[in-house]
Amino acid sequence: MKMPATDHSRSRKRQLLLLLIFVLCAAALLLWLHHRAGLSPYAGQPSGQFLCTADADRYPLDTDQITLRVSNVGDYEGELDKPRLEVQKNGAWYFVPPTDQTGETANLLYVSPGTSAAFDFSLTPYRAKLAPGHYRAVFGLHGSREFFSWEFWLEAPA
Repeated sequence: MKMPATDHSRSRKRQLLLLLIFVLCAAALLLWLHHRAGLSPYAGQPSGQFLCTADADRYPLDTDQITLRVSNVGDYEGELDKPRLEVQKNGAWYFVPPTDQTGETANLLYVSPGTSAAFDFSLTPYRAKLAPGHYRAVFGLHGSREFFSWEFWLEAPA
């Protein structure tokens, strides 16, 4: 038995509508994943186990490195992940990938409970992506989502 032309056209329209909905959902998912890709995994309150300081919280855009002083004020005996650079955009923190991997050394650091250590945080590997703005150097407590950081501003020359 042959279907009337109107039933066939309704069925075809339904198929096209379902395909369009699928394509729009897939595009929305890809857009959302692209937005989330650079978001920092470090959210919430920083760990109270460490205190991080530096000489200033504002630096010229062409600064090569910042010396960070890390004090283990708690009893954390594990290792720390090497700091990573993040930038704040619209209230959220985003990872800044280095464009130059030269000079890469060990990825883990250690500061014994009750002691302090200084670490030179180089901005050189990020130079191509730096613009004036609000940044932070983030240390992760290795193997966890806990972190601490030093927030600072990079400013254009006057």
